[in-house]
Amino acid sequence: MSAGKSFFGCVATIGLIATGSAYMAITVPLTVVVLYLLQMFYLKTSRQLRYLDLEFRSPLYSLFGEILDGLPTIRAFGWQGALTDVLVKHLDRSQKPYYMLLCAQRWLNLVLDIMVMALATIVVALAVELHGSTNAWLLGVALNNILGFNQLLSSFITSWTTLETSHGGIARFKSFVEIRPSEIRHSDEEPPALWPERGDITIHGLSLGYADGTLALRDISWIFCLAKNSGYVAVREGDGKSSLILGLLRLVNPSQGKISINGVDLTTISPATLRERVVAVPQDPFTLLGSVRYNADIMGVSNDDEVTDVLKQVGIWQAIEDRAGLDGLFEDHPLSQGEQQLFCLARAILKKRTSKSGCLVLILDEATSSFDRATDRRVQKVVREVFSDCMVISVAHRGCQV
Repeated sequence: MSAGKSFFGCVATIGLIATGSAYMAITVPLTVVVLYLLQMFYLKTSRQLRYLDLEFRSPLYSLFGEILDGLPTIRAFGWQGALTDVLVKHLDRSQKPYYMLLCAQRWLNLVLDIMVMALATIVVALAVELHGSTNAWLLGVALNNILGFNQLLSSFITSWTTLETSHGGIARFKSFVEIRPSEIRHSDEEPPALWPERGDITIHGLSLGYADGTLALRDISWIFCLAKNSGYVAVREGDGKSSLILGLLRLVNPSQGKISINGVDLTTISPATLRERVVAVPQDPFTLLGSVRYNADIMGVSNDDEVTDVLKQVGIWQAIEDRAGLDGLFEDHPLSQGEQQLFCLARAILKKRTSKSGCLVLILDEATSSFDRATDRRVQKVVREVFSDCMVISVAHRGCQV
C-alpha cells in the first residue's frame, strides 16, 4: 500500500512539473530512466544490508535468551561482568549493518536532492528562455511540486526496497518449508481408538543419534510393564535421560532398533497421534499467551469447575486465585518455576480425564525438580492416585523423586 501510494504520487508530481514549460515533458523519459537505474543500484545494496542486519542480530537475540534461561547460574558464579562484555561485543557487531544502511539512505537522499535540483534548474531555465510560451500559473504549480518531489521519490524507493526485502523473507520461508523434512508420512498407520490399552513399553536394540552423528543411546533394551511403574535415575548429566524421552515422543527417530507401546511400533504411527495418546510433563514448563483457563485446557473440553478442581488437587489454586483466577493472563501475572511445574501437572491430569484413549502412558521428565521435599511428596501422592492405572516413566536426578 505504501509503495503504491508513493508511486502514484511520484507520477502525478512528474506530470505537474512537466506542465511548467512546453518543453519540460522531454525530460520525463530521462528522469524515469535515471530513477530506475538509481533504484536498481540502491536496491541491491539495501537488500544485502538488511539481510546482514537480520543475520547479525540473531546471535544477540539468541545470547539474550540463553542468559535469561541461565540467570540463576550466572548470578551464582558471578559471571555478570564477563557476559556483559560479550553482550556489548554482539551489540556492537549487530549495529554495523544498520549504520551502513543509514549511510546508504543518506546517499540516496543526497542523489535525489541533486536530481530534483537539476529538474528545478531546467524548469526555471526553460521559463526564462521561453517566457513567451510559459504560463505563470503553471510555472508556479511546477515549482511548488518540485519542493516536495525529493521526499516522494525517497519514500517510493524506500517502500519499494522494503517490499522487495519482504518478498525475500517469504521466499526464505517457502524454501524452509520445502527443504525441511516433515514428520507427516503417508505410510503412517492409525492405531486403534483405545490405544494404548495397557501402556506396556518395549525397547529393543535402541540407538539414538543426532545430525552430527553423535550417539546418545547405544543398543539398549528395556521392558516397562504396567504391573510395576518404572523410573530412570540419572546421577550425571549426559546419561541419556533426555534422549530417551525424545525417542519415546518421536522427537528424535531411532538410528536402529525400535520402541513399541502395546506391541505397536512407534515409527509406524504419526508423531501427532503418538503425542496425543500419551501425557508428558517436561522439565522446562511452558505457557502460551492467554488466560489461565486457555493454558490449562487448550482444547476447551473442560468446564471451569473441572479446571478449578484439578488446580486445587495439585495445590496451586490459591496462587492462581490471587492472580485474577482463571481469567488472569500469564503474561500479566507470571508464576514461579515451581508453580509452573505444578500447573503443567494439572494440565496433564486434565488431559488424562478428557482423552478418549485414556492416556495410559505418563512421562515425567524431572517434572518436580523445582519442588521442596514436602511439595514433592504431595505431588507424588497425587500422581500415584490419579495415574494409578497408567504406565508412569519418571526421569529424575534424585531417587526420592521416582
